[in-house]
Amino acid sequence: MSEMTNRKQKYSDDQFWQAFQFVAGELSADQSELFELQMLDSPAMCEAVAEAVRLSSAVAAESNKAATVLSPTVVRCEAAMPRRSTSGKSAVAIVATVCCCLLLLLVVSIDSGSGSSVAATDKATVEAELLVSAWAAGFTDDFEDDVNLAETDQHELDVPDWMLAAVTLTDDEDPDSNDGVDAQADDRGRPENSLLF
Repeated sequence: MSEMTNRKQKYSDDQFWQAFQFVAGELSADQSELFELQMLDSPAMCEAVAEAVRLSSAVAAESNKAATVLSPTVVRCEAAMPRRSTSGKSAVAIVATVCCCLLLLLVVSIDSGSGSSVAATDKATVEAELLVSAWAAGFTDDFEDDVNLAETDQHELDVPDWMLAAVTLTDDEDPDSNDGVDAQADDRGRPENSLLF
């Protein structure tokens, strides 16, 4: 700026403003072409452009200096302390993680086992009902003429212990086999003949 005040300006403030807009790229394409044509005829416009370039360079240099402000660096000094072994901590963490995973696996396997026992219980109930109906059918065939069926429906059936034992043995042997139950359901004879081992 001191150079600008020492020299005699050969351009006006309007010319300098136009030159600064040209250097900053603020003029439209038509205005830029018109300004370039004016620079061809006027050395004062060329000097205004040169001064605008110097000014913008000085502003850019100052903004770069302002951007690189030094900030104090804080260094943290730690007191000398004996360090513990990190491998011991990580080993404990790994063991704890493995134990948690095994516990979770145990809980899941117990839950899945209880779901299959519910299905087996349902199957045992169906098998027991088939066995009771087969036994009741064989029993009522002998007395069908004398007894009204409506009266027998109102009374609970007294299932003998040997029949409950047969159902329990069938469940313990193989829950998927229905051979004994199918044979018992088809056999409408006496109760002694309905139990197959």
